Amino acid sequence: MLGPAFIETNVRYASMRQIHVAIECYQQQHWECAITLASAGEGMLPDTTTLTSAKR
Repeated sequence: MLGPAFIETNVRYASMRQIHVAIECYQQQHWECAITLASAGEGMLPDTTTLTSAKR
């Protein structure tokens, strides 16, 4: 029996997967799942409300 497949990931990929599945849940009217996954995915992203030196 084989173990789980290795998946290369990082915070950005994990966040994107959560948001994409949240959209699928929303389309299927699974509201609680959609809200939970969207919130989790959003919480993993960097803050975009403040300007950084790279954006100036």
